[in-house]
Amino acid sequence: MNNEYYYLMYPTVVLIGMSQSIMLGTSVNMINEMIGLKAKKSAIVFGTYSFFDKIANGIIIYLAMVIFLSFLILIMKIELIIICRLRCILHEDHPRNNPRNSWRPSLALGHVY
Repeated sequence: MNNEYYYLMYPTVVLIGMSQSIMLGTSVNMINEMIGLKAKKSAIVFGTYSFFDKIANGIIIYLAMVIFLSFLILIMKIELIIICRLRCILHEDHPRNNPRNSWRPSLALGHVY
């Protein structure tokens, strides 16, 4: 992401927060209309709604974190492989770059010296 678009993050977050508040208020209002004047069943309905709301949010947050972390770990592995290969190729002690040190094993084989 370019630095010129960072300012768009703040209005976007405000709009997302407002839309989530509207959705929550609308859903609670719909539950109130569904219950009506039956006060005996309102605690069960609101409790069930709250329970499933928390379960759904937890699952979504968990999946988002697992996907994000697995993607981040994959990128870190790729970067590490690229850096190690470049270091192996460009390192001054590598046999291709310095024939006097040809006895040392290569980093590409997993050896550290």
